[in-house]
Amino acid sequence: VLSPRDLFVKSMKNRVKTGAQPHKWTAECHIERLEDGLTTCILPHRGSRLVATALCYGAGSLQENAGEEGGAHFLEHMMFKGSSRYPCGEIDRLTQAFGGSNNAFTSHDCTLYYFSFASDRWKVALEIEADRMANLTLDPEAVDSERKVIFEELARAEADPWDVLDGEVRSELYDGHPYGRKILGSRQSLEGLGSDRLRVLHERLYSPGNAVLALVGDVDLKALDEIRSRFSQTTRTPDGDSSIDPKLKIPKWPSGLRRIERHMGEVARFMAALPGPSAQSGDFAALRLLLAILAGGRCSRLYRNLVDDSHLCSTVMADLGESVAPGAVVFALEAVPGIAPEAIEDSFWKILREARETGITEVEIERAKRMFLADWVFGFETVQSRAAALAQALCLFDQGYLERQRTQVLATTLKDLSNVAEKYLQPTESGIAGWSLPVGENYVSSGSRDC
Repeated sequence: VLSPRDLFVKSMKNRVKTGAQPHKWTAECHIERLEDGLTTCILPHRGSRLVATALCYGAGSLQENAGEEGGAHFLEHMMFKGSSRYPCGEIDRLTQAFGGSNNAFTSHDCTLYYFSFASDRWKVALEIEADRMANLTLDPEAVDSERKVIFEELARAEADPWDVLDGEVRSELYDGHPYGRKILGSRQSLEGLGSDRLRVLHERLYSPGNAVLALVGDVDLKALDEIRSRFSQTTRTPDGDSSIDPKLKIPKWPSGLRRIERHMGEVARFMAALPGPSAQSGDFAALRLLLAILAGGRCSRLYRNLVDDSHLCSTVMADLGESVAPGAVVFALEAVPGIAPEAIEDSFWKILREARETGITEVEIERAKRMFLADWVFGFETVQSRAAALAQALCLFDQGYLERQRTQVLATTLKDLSNVAEKYLQPTESGIAGWSLPVGENYVSSGSRDC
């Protein structure tokens, strides 16, 4: 029995072959930069009775200075803990009372806040966002209390073998670059982030000129008047630009393949991280498709070989950082208990080597494109997901980024895949191979493997 997603993937087969494309909803956005520097994006969607707002700031680990590590994420917490009009807890209370939802996340590049309300009560989201942009309270007692909450997040991460291995591998790969730091920060850095220091960080990063506000749903261009009336009350002057310059901090990749070994958990885990491109690179779309062929689902090469055929692993994953500065290509494998780490790593490098040397088949490309197109459509199905995607794309990249990614992935050729495989699947030139092994198990990590 096929799942709804599998049925949709199957239905996309003819679309990919004939060149038919899903509706280009990104082309209907009205984008305008207001007098205070705030970039706005309005996308009417009359089929919905909802309005989603997404406010994205260029405020992530990439923008933190020395001593501010974890500050962007700390501010995300504090944005719900009190402003001049909304005392601590009031934002969540109002959201629930109005039948809406809210949330936020922090990445290495940005922080995004979003609300979703029925179309007759969404304006409260603008009032909240405008007030906490300009008038965040940052009460010292609330800051101390929330620091303890983040300490608990850190403790959970430090108890998770995957989180620990991921943190160490990325730290070694990026070697001092902000992308190699934990978004949560460290206990030491968080202890130094008091109310005064967070206020300085908030004033530097939380200005209209460093933000993009997207509205999607049952709205029209009259919403611009509503935005102006709320955000005109902010006394902050435009500071910088809402797009981030990736040339500010470029990673310096290590030379050769470095190795990490640690002992934690009850099963063996392997992670390989290789230098990758930024999301704006011309290689990004092809590399994205290549990773789908290698590790995207049960029919991918790694899953077929390591899980189904040889039973070496129980899990295989791959990730390509969608970042403004050059990111990382990361593979993660979880071993079946009792399997020798050497067998897993040798098989893994062999599959990557075959991708470089013998290439990809047309059948694999067609399947990966169908999977990508299905995920692309499903990923933007709700007004909330569209608002968040638009705000983030405009904040980090440009208006055409989302549509350009879709077009480039679907236009990827065998030659493109061969080029990116040769360029980015070269662990002997630069990369990190990390093992997390159960206590008592050993692996000769200093030995070289045939990559």
